[in-house]
Amino acid sequence: MRSLYQTVLACVLLAVLLAVPGMAFADESDTQDVIPTSMVAGQLEMTVPDEITLGILPIKLEVGFDPSVIQTGYDCGMADMCGLDPCLCGIPDSYGACACNGEHDTLPALAVTPSNTDVVLVVGIGQDRWLVPVGAGDSELRIDGALPHYGTTTAKVAVHVETLLPPPVIYVLGLLVLIALIMVVCIVVLRRGRGGRGSRGGRGGKSDKGGKGTAALVSLLICTLLALPLLAGCSGAVVNVTDNSPRVINTSVASFGNGTEAGQKVEVRIVFNALLVSKGNVLDDLTITLNDEAIDNKAITVGAVLAGDTTLLISLTPAAGTGATNSPHYFALYEGRLAVKAKDSSGGLAHLTAAGADASAVITTTLSFRIPSGIVIEVIDSVAGDIATTAPAQVSLRIVTLPRLRVITWVSVKPDGEASIVHNHDFTTYKDDAASRARYAAHMADSLKNYLDSNYSVTSKDDVVTITARTVTDGQVITPTIVEGVDK
Repeated sequence: MRSLYQTVLACVLLAVLLAVPGMAFADESDTQDVIPTSMVAGQLEMTVPDEITLGILPIKLEVGFDPSVIQTGYDCGMADMCGLDPCLCGIPDSYGACACNGEHDTLPALAVTPSNTDVVLVVGIGQDRWLVPVGAGDSELRIDGALPHYGTTTAKVAVHVETLLPPPVIYVLGLLVLIALIMVVCIVVLRRGRGGRGSRGGRGGKSDKGGKGTAALVSLLICTLLALPLLAGCSGAVVNVTDNSPRVINTSVASFGNGTEAGQKVEVRIVFNALLVSKGNVLDDLTITLNDEAIDNKAITVGAVLAGDTTLLISLTPAAGTGATNSPHYFALYEGRLAVKAKDSSGGLAHLTAAGADASAVITTTLSFRIPSGIVIEVIDSVAGDIATTAPAQVSLRIVTLPRLRVITWVSVKPDGEASIVHNHDFTTYKDDAASRARYAAHMADSLKNYLDSNYSVTSKDDVVTITARTVTDGQVITPTIVEGVDK
C-alpha cells in the first residue's frame, strides 16, 4: 500500500505541475554531458535552505548555483588526446578542453538524496526538484552539485514532515484531485468546441441548458475513460522475482556498418534460460550507460525488443539527423564501454516476464561489453626474443578489415594486457582497397607509438604494422590482440 500511495502522490504532483500554464518539462540532456576538465576556472557555489518543514503538500526545493550556466564545447570523449599537437578531436573550447562542433550551455548537475524515503521523496522535473511528503518524521537531504571546470559542492538540509493524514485518506484525496483536474480539462475543451452556440435568448437558452447537460455527461464519460489508463500507468508494472524467474545464461555484442554515418549499428543479445513475454517497454526497467555516462538520446537511439523466444535484443542506432551538415550530434561511441543493468535492486524486469507465469526476468549483475570497431588483424610473422642471437622480440600484423563505426579500437600488446587505443574518427573515408588498408596501418602505427612505452618501436609498410622490442629478452613473444566483446 505504501508503494502505491507514494506513486499516486508523485502522479498527482506531475498532473498539478502540468496543469499550471507555462510549466513544461526541462531538457536535462545538457547536464549529462561530461566535459574533459583541462583547467579549473573556480569553485562552484551553492545556496540551499537552512531547514525545511513540510505539511501535506509538496514543495519545490530552492537551490541556487554560482555560476548558474557556462558555455562549453560538445564533449568528444577524447580527453586522453588533449595536450597532443594538434588536438585530434577538434578546436579546444574556452576552457582549453578538447571539444567538437561549437559550444552550448552547460548547467550544474544536481543530485538530491533523502536519508529516509519513508518520510520524503524527491521528484525531479527538469532542473527542479520537488519534495513530496509521504510520512511524518525527520529526514536529511544530501544535495550535490557539479559543474565542469568548477568542481563539486555538497550540502545537507534537515527536513521535518508534520503529522499527515492516514495514507488511505491521502490516497483517495489524490485520486479525486487527479480526476477533478481531468474533468476541468474536458469541460474547457468541450466548451471551446461548442464555440458559444445557443448563447442568445429564446430557443437558444433552452439549447444552452441542454448543451450543458450533454457536456457534463460527455465529460464524465471521457474522464472515466482517461482516468482508468492514467491511474493504471501510475501503478505501473510490478517486479516479481520468484524461483520461476528467467535468468541470463549468455550475452554477446556485435557491430555493423557500411562506411556511412547512418549505417552504424550495435546489437547486444541477452539470452535467458526460459521463454519470455514482453509486457511493455523493457527500456523502462534498464539502466544502459556508455563509457559510464547516460546515453545522449540526441545522438543515439536505444531500442529493446524480443528477438526469438528467449533473447532480449538491445540496439544502438544513429538518431534522426545525426551526422548531418552543421549538426552538433554524432553517433560516436568513443571508448565503446557499454553496460546494461536492471534499475530495480532485485535485478527484476517488470516488463519482461516468463511465459505463462507471473515472474519477472532477472539481470542480477551489470553486463559489460566492449563494442567491436570492425577491425580484424592477422599475425603474419612472429620472432621470439633470443639472447644467443641478440634478436629482439618482433611481430608483424596485417590489417584485414577496416573500422565500420566511430568507436575506439583497443589493441593489447603488453604482457599485462594493458591496451592501447586507435581512434576511428574518419571511418567513413576508408574503402575496401589496399590503399585504405595501408593508410590505416600507418594510422595504427602512429597511435601505438603514442601509447606504448619506450621499450617498443612501431613501423608500418603497406598494410603491415611491425612492433619490435628495443631490448632483448630471452623467450619474449609479442602477441597483439584486439580487445572487444563481453567483459568477463
